[in-house]
Amino acid sequence: MIRTRLPQIAAVLVAAALTLSAQAQQERPRFTTDSLPSVPTGTTWKFSLQADHRSNSIDNAFASTMLIGGAITSEAISAARDEMRFRGTLAARASVQFATEDAATGRGWQVESGMVSDIRWTPELFDLVFTGNAPHLGRFDVLNGTRGRAWQLNSVMRTGGWSNDLNELCWGLGLAHRSIGAEGSVSTGYFWVSTGVDTLYTSLYGRSAVLRAQGLGPVGQIRFRRTDPSAKVSLTLEATQLGALCVRPGDERIAVDTILATTGLPLTGAGWSLESLQGEGFSESLIVRDTLAGHLEALPATLSAGLTGSIIPGLAWEVRGTVGGWRPTPEAMVGFQFKVGRSSVAGIRAIYGGWGKFRPAIWAELPVGPSHTLTLYAEDPVAAFQGVGLGRGFGLQLAKTLPTSAADKR
Repeated sequence: MIRTRLPQIAAVLVAAALTLSAQAQQERPRFTTDSLPSVPTGTTWKFSLQADHRSNSIDNAFASTMLIGGAITSEAISAARDEMRFRGTLAARASVQFATEDAATGRGWQVESGMVSDIRWTPELFDLVFTGNAPHLGRFDVLNGTRGRAWQLNSVMRTGGWSNDLNELCWGLGLAHRSIGAEGSVSTGYFWVSTGVDTLYTSLYGRSAVLRAQGLGPVGQIRFRRTDPSAKVSLTLEATQLGALCVRPGDERIAVDTILATTGLPLTGAGWSLESLQGEGFSESLIVRDTLAGHLEALPATLSAGLTGSIIPGLAWEVRGTVGGWRPTPEAMVGFQFKVGRSSVAGIRAIYGGWGKFRPAIWAELPVGPSHTLTLYAEDPVAAFQGVGLGRGFGLQLAKTLPTSAADKR
């Protein structure tokens, strides 16, 4: 009983250092088929809805239980622990976007609202919270690098572009607004209990903040595309959410900076004992609360580079690498685009990195009437409906667009 309750001491300290709200998510799938050209005419618009979450260890059933409540079985805990290597990750994003563009001038508007989040933890912290420290007696559990953050972001941008036979440059510039959020991190954290369960050492420095203050600042995006007609290859470089927020004073910060060490720890009694350490109000004596002054905060910028090329009429390949956007690791994608019938385009992709492990994705762009298209996207479509899947990703876009065709039909 003593061994299973000791990790609650570390859990209390970590909980005091981390006050965060997490939803899951990973990098937005890009629905635009960059390799598919069009003929300029009229005004275009698109309306998109996207939502997805991804983890390298927490499966869909585990995530649902944490979100809506319920019992977590020992088998689910063991399965999640077995999936982890260096660090566990979980992220989610959901967004809605509306954009317009005048084909003659290349000018338009883009309005977007969404939530982005990112959580990372050490395997030792996972064990302490879900299984206790009994298997870890006599060794240091390292909590360094544990962190989490969640933001609600809105943006409005004026967009424009320039192009010639070989090059295309698209840009956007406007304002970003963060309404609410939360974040926390453990910069230094160790937890150790002797094999005889009579000596305890805990060192913890962590901070968390409830982001109640409003943040407002400039935001921009840019995309450059270079096409080689002879090789039928296009290079695309893109950067999104470039900018920073000017945050007003008022964010509430909670900080823990302490070292606890004792030997011969009694079970009960006044002063230092297992009873007092786990008693109500003990953690409050270790917490420092204050209000943050106004400051600047960088937006979660994303950078990507991709290549698209023709194989045969009606079939093209694509590769892309993406970093930033709070990703713990770079993300790589390879795929194929192909015509389906006379006017539809579809694709398959293999994605690795970001917050998750290897997963497939599929998408299709379907005509709806003479001037509208419907794009559907699904990431890991089979595992998304299984409890053992490590995430789900879905997207829908309805657009009034210009006619498109296969990449190599130019």
